[in-house]
Amino acid sequence: MFVAFLMLLHASYHDVRRRMVPDRVFFMWGGVGLTTIILSVAVGGYSFELRYILLSAAVTSSYAWAAYHLHVFGGADAKALVTLALILPTYHGTTPQIHPFTALIVLGNAAVIALPILAAAILTRRTNMRFPALPILTAGYLTMLFYGDLWTVLV
Repeated sequence: MFVAFLMLLHASYHDVRRRMVPDRVFFMWGGVGLTTIILSVAVGGYSFELRYILLSAAVTSSYAWAAYHLHVFGGADAKALVTLALILPTYHGTTPQIHPFTALIVLGNAAVIALPILAAAILTRRTNMRFPALPILTAGYLTMLFYGDLWTVLV
């Protein structure tokens, strides 16, 4: 879990500083995630977990690709979600959640956290507001760790 936080922190740093995250950041952290998965399957023999890992990566990648092409968020945000799905594909914490897919829980929490920013943009009639989204994804990850899926509270 700490590795996922470090990846989001590293990507957020680049996003805030330059508004662009180099691909090497995601390749490096994705490699760490894949290595962890391969080692855990080889050593522990988690065959059922492998199905969840593949399902999480497939669902998250599909959603991130579609959201990027629909201009919902940028390329770095999509790559961060896919990398997060590789590093920590499922989350089975003690906090309430609707589903176990970490990246989608983080995205949902980030959407809830971003609502005040969206409301401020609407109220001030600034429709061209651009802000780095990766720090909001990082906040969504931390929220997941401490409070779980915010949608369980809202629904």
